Amino acid sequence: MTYKWLVTFTTPASKGKFLKETVEATDWFYAKALLESRYVGIKILNYTSVR
Repeated sequence: MTYKWLVTFTTPASKGKFLKETVEATDWFYAKALLESRYVGIKILNYTSVR
């Protein structure tokens, strides 16, 4: 079963601007790993499970 996570984060390239992305994964740790592999220097500010 997979879940969707709405993640708010910043990256050095965004220069402090908040970015949002929905990630689909089996659990939060996998979703976080996906984002960390996609964005260099990511700082996750918030995440919530969405349906």
